[in-house]
Amino acid sequence: MPPHTLTIRFSFALQSACCLLPLLLAPAASAAVVQWTAPTVAELQMTSEPKAPGAPATILSYDETDDGNSAEVTVHIRIKVLTSGGITAGNIEIPDRIVENDEFDQIFVARTIHSDGSIVLFSRSPQNTTTTTESGALRKIIVMPGVQVGSIVEYSYHFASQNTVNSRLIGSYAPVWHVQQAYFVRAAHFSLKTPDSMRPETIRWVANLPPGAEIKRDKSHVTLDLANTPAIPDEDFMPPPSSVFYRVRFFYRSAERDNYWGETGAEVDDEWALYDNPHKGLVAAVNSLTLPADTSEAKLRKIYAAVEALENTDFTRRRSEREDKAAHLHEANNSEDVWNRKRGDSWDLTHLFIALARAAGFKSYPMAVASRDHDIFDQNVLSWSQLDSLIAIVIVADKQLFFDPGTRLCPYGDLAPTHSNVIGVSTEAKLVKILSTPTVPFAASRIERRADLTLSPAGETTGQIEIAWIRNAALPLRTAALRGDARDVEASVEKQLQSELPSGLDVHLNSLTGLADGERPLVAQFSVSGKLGVATAKRLILPAQVFAGNAKPILISETRTQPVSFPEAYVTRDQTVFHLFAQLSLETLPQSATLSIGTRTAYNSGVTVAPKDPRALVSQRLFILNDIDYKLEDYAALHKYFGQVATFDQNQIILQVAPTANSSAGGR
Repeated sequence: MPPHTLTIRFSFALQSACCLLPLLLAPAASAAVVQWTAPTVAELQMTSEPKAPGAPATILSYDETDDGNSAEVTVHIRIKVLTSGGITAGNIEIPDRIVENDEFDQIFVARTIHSDGSIVLFSRSPQNTTTTTESGALRKIIVMPGVQVGSIVEYSYHFASQNTVNSRLIGSYAPVWHVQQAYFVRAAHFSLKTPDSMRPETIRWVANLPPGAEIKRDKSHVTLDLANTPAIPDEDFMPPPSSVFYRVRFFYRSAERDNYWGETGAEVDDEWALYDNPHKGLVAAVNSLTLPADTSEAKLRKIYAAVEALENTDFTRRRSEREDKAAHLHEANNSEDVWNRKRGDSWDLTHLFIALARAAGFKSYPMAVASRDHDIFDQNVLSWSQLDSLIAIVIVADKQLFFDPGTRLCPYGDLAPTHSNVIGVSTEAKLVKILSTPTVPFAASRIERRADLTLSPAGETTGQIEIAWIRNAALPLRTAALRGDARDVEASVEKQLQSELPSGLDVHLNSLTGLADGERPLVAQFSVSGKLGVATAKRLILPAQVFAGNAKPILISETRTQPVSFPEAYVTRDQTVFHLFAQLSLETLPQSATLSIGTRTAYNSGVTVAPKDPRALVSQRLFILNDIDYKLEDYAALHKYFGQVATFDQNQIILQVAPTANSSAGGR
């Protein structure tokens, strides 16, 4: 999440809001009554936050009220913009399910207060805001009006959630209080009205709070008041913020941990069995998809391809009850209904794959996991709401194979990177297991980049570039195309390469193939022209690594406060062939480099003369990230390693320029 965009975070079933106090809204069923907070003279005039020097903005007050009975949530936030970097605090990000699904009774009200006290009201509906994409996620951004340095951004939202995702398993609304925010918080107040149906001893929580903070309980109300809470650290490659920063997670359960997962797992297994059982129609479907002579792998590949070919409504849209009725479709009560509809969300499609695998004779069962970008599963939090995704396990020759049919265009046999090496809960005939998914190897996410360039003595360059994204490496681009438009992806691919190449080179995308096929490499072909390197009268100095020489260094800070968690393991192979004009000859090649941190990383780079063409130089670079999770004590080694990589990526090739009849006697 970029630090300049405030995000209302919700877990599994719209559990709680996170963003940036006091305001009261009537219940959504009534007319909304807004009690704005009048800013003080000091708030209007403040230009900095003494307890957070240099902060671009500060949260003056944050108030969240949760009702465990109705699952209604009301949040009121006031943010003071202190510098130009804080203006984007007026860009408020809201999950699409709140603003698009009319089943949720929601209200959003907002205003901008300038430093002179003048007010600009937000007059649009959240449903009419611009949809944007970022990192493959569909998002709604509400842009507050007239935000400038010195402004106070004040807004509130109220919505009613019915815990629609696995509501029968959760039972009552259990919020997550996100205590730490993108900006320093001067004052915060959280309040939970616990469910009337719950006995006091069943209302429990797991909290990670600042020193001195104390949760209070008064009969059916639980409250938390805080002052001067530091902002979320802004460091590269952090674990999911929700897993490591200050927060409180509620759940309702009297059983102890060991009993909870076994008891509720049996209930979950009963619920899932309604979808996973191979009904007669699915047996017929398998018979139409496979042949008796097919191997186990061939059968599973055909079943997986058939499920992946269905519409995944997580990437399109859910139909309303009226639309389904017009199409003579009843509510999907099992996987056979999903198969007949030819669409479903990621959970529906994963259950369908399991049911089809069972219909084909395989032993198969579901596993709910906490995605890497969502949370880290905590067995002490007795709530299934931690688990936001579903994957499938199939037993073949006594070996567990993991599949991810709910992730659109995820290659057969791979897990999406967000589901790699994560903990979850599986159920098999009421046998409940807490498992870890396998680590997806670096070979499952591969990028191969090749450049073929011809250079003149002045550095004038023409040539071709090909980039292939293989298996999971292509997933972000394919997801972006599903959520947006292929032309947008083409433009972003071209823009990304342009930013990576040395200045002076211009690229043009000629083709992009394989965007809609998860089993094929995604391949882009480019034309490149312009000037490369630094030319003098006697020399041409070239960057040895055309693709990596302009890369932004990572993990450059000498110190670190959080563990390092990379999105995925991957390998990148680069090759650049330099074809030299006759006036160019080799003077100096850079030193070859080999680096590693044990088996966790690997780096090789070097330049050689082409064996069959003495007028061509071949630059090679290999980068492997084989491990994605590092403890804080690993940071010193990581910092040193990536610093060395950045240094070697700046290596240069020095060529001599032969004088011509028209050349002058000057130069180096």
